[in-house]
Amino acid sequence: MTTAQRRTLNFASLDDVMPEVERLMAGHVTVGKWTLGEICDHLATTMNRALDGFPKPMPWIVRRTIGPFFLKKILSDGAMATGIKVPELLMPKPGTDAHQSAEALRTAIQRLKNAPDPPPENAFFGFMSKDQMLRLQTIHTAHHLSFAVPTSGK
Repeated sequence: MTTAQRRTLNFASLDDVMPEVERLMAGHVTVGKWTLGEICDHLATTMNRALDGFPKPMPWIVRRTIGPFFLKKILSDGAMATGIKVPELLMPKPGTDAHQSAEALRTAIQRLKNAPDPPPENAFFGFMSKDQMLRLQTIHTAHHLSFAVPTSGK
């Protein structure tokens, strides 16, 4: 399979994510570069970093100009671009166990849902409301899980 066979996936909220991950655990193929374990690891790491911060955020000028522009576009489109270089800090650990990383993702989702409003400033997008942060993470999660295609009828 190639990325051309990637599926369209949208979530109404983060509550829809774990049932989809559990469905994928019953049987799937991945059509991108990462395994399901690596996808879940990346998503959990990204969600945790959204709350814990990054060692080196983008310069303030980016967080006040370009970042908010892209945030508005992503939230408006409900989609993210493919092929964006992932910062090393957010790269998944190779060979990550899918079950362990799925549990880490479940924990990260719960952390996000319990986060304060407003959340901490994002390292690229700048300041946003909790609703915006949750929507951004929902879109990001659907983007990556769209590279895992279920093979089970569940």
